[in-house]
Amino acid sequence: MKVVIEASPIAFGYENPLAETGITRVIKNLLVKIDGYCSENETLFLFSQENLWCQFLLNKYLYQSNIKRISPLINNILLQYHSEYYYTKDVADLIDVKRVLETINFSSEFLDILAQQTSLFHSHFLPVPAVFRKQCRVVFTVHDIFPLTHSTLFDDNVASFYRNYIKSFGFTDVAACVSDYTANQVKSYLPQFNRGNVRTIYNAADHSAFSENVKTEVLTNLGLSAEYYFLCVSTLEPRKNFPSIIRAFNSYLQKSKVKRKLVLVGSVGWLSEAETEKIDELVKSNDIVLAGRVNDSELHELLKHAYVFLSGSFCEGFGLGALEAAMQGTLPLVAANTAQKEVMNDFGITLDSWVPSAISEKLLEIENSPTPMAKTNNREVITNKYSWSSAALKYVELYREMSES
Repeated sequence: MKVVIEASPIAFGYENPLAETGITRVIKNLLVKIDGYCSENETLFLFSQENLWCQFLLNKYLYQSNIKRISPLINNILLQYHSEYYYTKDVADLIDVKRVLETINFSSEFLDILAQQTSLFHSHFLPVPAVFRKQCRVVFTVHDIFPLTHSTLFDDNVASFYRNYIKSFGFTDVAACVSDYTANQVKSYLPQFNRGNVRTIYNAADHSAFSENVKTEVLTNLGLSAEYYFLCVSTLEPRKNFPSIIRAFNSYLQKSKVKRKLVLVGSVGWLSEAETEKIDELVKSNDIVLAGRVNDSELHELLKHAYVFLSGSFCEGFGLGALEAAMQGTLPLVAANTAQKEVMNDFGITLDSWVPSAISEKLLEIENSPTPMAKTNNREVITNKYSWSSAALKYVELYREMSES
């Protein structure tokens, strides 16, 4: 078995932390576990089709990680940069290397030889290069197809990108979807697709990053008190429905006697300028905190001490944030019309995200409950149900099955 894994999102996030999305975190967590399940006679390569600079960043990531069996791809040009001297330097100190590599792609001869020797190509995000499609089978990880099913929430470029990704599926390929919700969307959008080739392999919470002893100054720096804020964590983009959440929170403030704050964590995403203008117009007081992007330790402390994790997304393919909040013992309040209802079935409360008044009513209902809300230790239950080890094993078994058939 020889597998090439397209992992360009890692390279994007390596160069610019603001470009590190949930997909990046998913790939990183899976790679560590996949690496542990591979045998000595199974070969996996990490690949970026963007350019040799992105490939260099992937090679650098492998060098600095504990991954042993997944190998970097190196051609003659990259060979001169394949050393500790380059891999231990900060990205900011590699401007000359970047200038040389970012305009160069792998040669067609190199890719053709690689494809001929490859049994399987796995893409998490990008359409598969034609050279691999001709030579080997393909597995696509599908996180969602919302730019196609909810096109008004995305710009045309994003919709076109997703359309090319999804429509590049072939009849012998497998779509590995992160939830049954997403799998059903793929089946509906591509009714001609062989339904036996649509699988569900759940994502998981980032277990390794959760510490019982996380201590940062993030609450103090943001002027927060434990249990006295609602938390939203997501990329700032239209489908996340932040304006409705803010309107609902403003309504809550008028009726609540407790006066908790609303904290919005995340960097900008699609159509961000218009979305930012809407949010700025709605934010009228210090009760709404725009925290921007925070590091992992700060995020996990915010998750741990929030009163409620609030996700009012119009569409969601899995919902990592809600699951990670539940793992910290915080109650997730999530949209019923998304995959979060499926994923959070045992750990959260659902709401109608299309109606702002429904959001504010839920916040007040939770706050005014005759039984005070207590933190719930869901860590072990979630670990058993949503495990990166389990997901990685399913991928490795799928690799073997597809390579042998």
